[in-house]
Amino acid sequence: MFHFQLAGPDWLTGGAFGLEGSIVTTTVFLIGIGYVSVMLRRRQRKERRSVEQTNG
Repeated sequence: MFHFQLAGPDWLTGGAFGLEGSIVTTTVFLIGIGYVSVMLRRRQRKERRSVEQTNG
């Protein structure tokens, strides 16, 4: 139905690879991975503290 043509440098648009290969997408993915990593670490620390308190 729609066809979009991205214009600009390959590093910004992803070039022939597509939008998935752009530096913007890579940055968004890295920020997401970092966020998930921090949340998992916080959850693990919270669970460890509750287990330590339960075990006395």
